[in-house]
Amino acid sequence: MQTKLMVHAKTRNRKVKADGAACDSFPPSRLRAFAPSRQNCLPSTAQWRQVVSAVCILATIVSSLSVYPLSLSYFNEPSGGSVNGWKHLDFSNIDWGQDLLLAKEWVDAHPHATPLYVQPSGFVSPADVGIVSTHPQPIRSADANLANTNATSFPSGWDIIGLHRLVDPQLPVHEFLKREPDDTIGYSMRVYHVH
Repeated sequence: MQTKLMVHAKTRNRKVKADGAACDSFPPSRLRAFAPSRQNCLPSTAQWRQVVSAVCILATIVSSLSVYPLSLSYFNEPSGGSVNGWKHLDFSNIDWGQDLLLAKEWVDAHPHATPLYVQPSGFVSPADVGIVSTHPQPIRSADANLANTNATSFPSGWDIIGLHRLVDPQLPVHEFLKREPDDTIGYSMRVYHVH
């Protein structure tokens, strides 16, 4: 019935322009019958909630899978992501020494990185995964010309440090936080080259 009504409306209201081309004109009352109402086009509040919920769940899944298999160090994006989340939480929240196998891969890929000093967090020794390193002995500087007489210097070489050790203000390696790391291993270890 609507099709017939529309065809009838088109043929009855046909007008001819000055150049001879035909055009259809519809009275506003007839247009309202065929045009969808605005209320039917906009999603309801419940539909918006479902869409927003689905987008948030999908974003969480993608964010979590983006750090797999290093999920122990996962932080969501509002907290800084896995790269910066360690600034909010420490120790068992991020670093159990789980990146030692990745550190072994890094050491194998960088044979020039000598001498090598590895200070992981956790209970696994670097030697347990095949990393040959020595434990550095930091030197406290007593130079009167330095503004901070407790400044620490480290022997030249490559330092791989677990984040838990790095953020502990009682340990001398805390000084490394004042500079950018030369490399990162996973999300829980930082590499510094001391010249």
